[in-house]
Amino acid sequence: AEKEKAVKDETAQKLFDLMKEFNEKRAALQSIEDPEERKRQEDQLNSWLDTQRSTLLQQEAAKLDKIDAEHRKAETDTWNALRKKHADQRDGLQKKHQAEREKDAANLNKLRAEEARAMEASDEAAMMDDLEVEESAAKEKLERDTINAKNEMLSVARRRMQQQLADLGDATDPETDAQREQIREAYQREVAHLEALLDKEKGKQMTELDKKLEQRRAERLEKAKAARELDEKRRDLEKKQGEDRQLLELQQVAEKLMEAEAAAQEAQGEAHEMRAMHQGIAREARERMLAVALDPTAEADEKENLLAQFQENEERMVESLNAERMVQEQGLKDKMAARRARPAGRP
Repeated sequence: AEKEKAVKDETAQKLFDLMKEFNEKRAALQSIEDPEERKRQEDQLNSWLDTQRSTLLQQEAAKLDKIDAEHRKAETDTWNALRKKHADQRDGLQKKHQAEREKDAANLNKLRAEEARAMEASDEAAMMDDLEVEESAAKEKLERDTINAKNEMLSVARRRMQQQLADLGDATDPETDAQREQIREAYQREVAHLEALLDKEKGKQMTELDKKLEQRRAERLEKAKAARELDEKRRDLEKKQGEDRQLLELQQVAEKLMEAEAAAQEAQGEAHEMRAMHQGIAREARERMLAVALDPTAEADEKENLLAQFQENEERMVESLNAERMVQEQGLKDKMAARRARPAGRP
């Protein structure tokens, strides 16, 4: 605004000097006695005035265009810096948000893995304890059943031996004693045979029991493994869902920041258009008023009033333009700040 005012003041001074020179030359022409010659030179002088005035106005327009270009460049640089700052903030926010999410996810996954390992170890230990109890109970039952069967069979053999000895009576002759000895020896052989038979059967049943217990152990372990794999798949699914939610939140944050950047670009375009419109109106009004002010046929008071009115209107227009631009910039900054402060996921 100060540079523009200086250029306009310079042009106004040159126009004032031009009018002063014009008036001096026109006054000198009044000494020409020939009306036609005086009229011809006055026309030339008026043409010269128009040319000089047009040149000054063109020079002023060129200077004002240069100032406007500098202002636009400065304004563009400011907006570019603001957009770069905005982009840096967006990237920083995204990186910070992503780092926090990844850190939280890593800690959560670590905690879940530790809990899963602890639960797995606890479940496996409990399952092994249960298996050992079941195996011990099964073997104890087999041992009891074997002893009971052995006792029952030995009892039968003993009763049979006792009956055979009772049938011999109380005779003490050598033949009867020999028979008693044969009965006892037969009993001992039967006992040995029964014990061997029972031990063999016990070993066979124990082998079969071990196979069944081993099969049961393998089935339990396979079920536990399947349960762990299913739980791991569930955790992976929860992790994937969590990552999807994080990605959605990041996308929402990016969308909000992109909306803010789009709003900034739109506001910049509107500001440029409004400034160009104001400058066009101001330049057109200035040229009209200067044309009247430099009109040789216009009265001096009218010229002064027009120039004063133009300067006043121009100052008000510049103030209005600057105030409106500041309001727009502040409104945009507030809007962008509100968008950045808005939680992700909220419209």
